[in-house]
Amino acid sequence: SYLGDSMNWEPFTPSRWSLVSDGGDMKYGINISSFEALAGGALGERSLIKNRTYTDFSFQAKVRSTENFSTNTTSDYNVIFGYKDASNYYYMMYNSASSNTELWKVVGGTRTSIAKANFAVPDTSYHTVKVERTGSTIRAYFDGVQRLSATDSTFGSGRIGIGGFNDASYWDDITI
Repeated sequence: SYLGDSMNWEPFTPSRWSLVSDGGDMKYGINISSFEALAGGALGERSLIKNRTYTDFSFQAKVRSTENFSTNTTSDYNVIFGYKDASNYYYMMYNSASSNTELWKVVGGTRTSIAKANFAVPDTSYHTVKVERTGSTIRAYFDGVQRLSATDSTFGSGRIGIGGFNDASYWDDITI
């Protein structure tokens, strides 16, 4: 588990991340929504697990958006993997708009869609997300249901993390 200690994380902007009590339990999360996506469609905020790289993996966490879906109809939270640097990585975006839930890769600072899930995050409750990679096969799940599968081998091993395009979220029970 990687949530027990925020010292295991390396945030892009430390002031935007904190341990908070939510439902009587400590969660790690993006604590504000006032940030922008970066140029080329890269994530506006991220926090990576320190000093570890992964090739084949299964990442799982409980996560919830802290956004108001009635006023922000494209709220998101993201799992980052294959991270080489700020301009080269994959991310699985779970979004409150079904047309925006998809797997992306950022190459040279520009993102490209790999696969769409046609699925919307239904509410701001905690849900279990899972992203797994075996070789060049990538699968994404939401509450135990596979939502997409894709094949891409642009990035082999890399770091894993969590983040937001431009929205806040809380993460708990993270395991790899």
